[in-house]
Amino acid sequence: MEQKNLAVNYSKGLAIILMVLLHSSRWIETSMFGHWVCLFHMPLFFVMAGYCFKEKYLGDFKTFAYKRIKGLWMPYVKYGLLFLLLHNAFYHLHIYDGDYGSYTGQASILYGLKDYALQLQRIFRMVGTEQLLGGYWFLPTLLYASLIAYAIIRYVHNRIFGGAFCLYSRSSFSLQR
Repeated sequence: MEQKNLAVNYSKGLAIILMVLLHSSRWIETSMFGHWVCLFHMPLFFVMAGYCFKEKYLGDFKTFAYKRIKGLWMPYVKYGLLFLLLHNAFYHLHIYDGDYGSYTGQASILYGLKDYALQLQRIFRMVGTEQLLGGYWFLPTLLYASLIAYAIIRYVHNRIFGGAFCLYSRSSFSLQR
């Protein structure tokens, strides 16, 4: 039976706690502590995603791509469509308004058919979503990063290092009891 690496769990837990702290208070976000946390909290998530990458997917790109699309693209599109359908309702409820906008600085407007069509194609391409889903920025980023990492590991790294997936064995990082 494979022993669980507690350092991985601790790292993921630390990243989650720091993310919640950072986003829970404007004071923390703008403090020196918040700026320090911003230096590494998201890279830590991406490093942990790469560390937890399973080598068994290197042989079959279809399986790898299917799992990534199912786990990253589908939730992005599903919630993007839901919030797109609710856009005008949110506008009428003053959740969105014409004075204040999203993180991009654009104020909201009532959508017409043309606006819905534009937003729909942006959601499917993962290049934009509704205001309340601004925090979903990491899903396309993680999808593209994982596809690039797959290509590098599968086609570049394996040719350079003769098939060795990792320069250091994962067991060298495990905690001893």
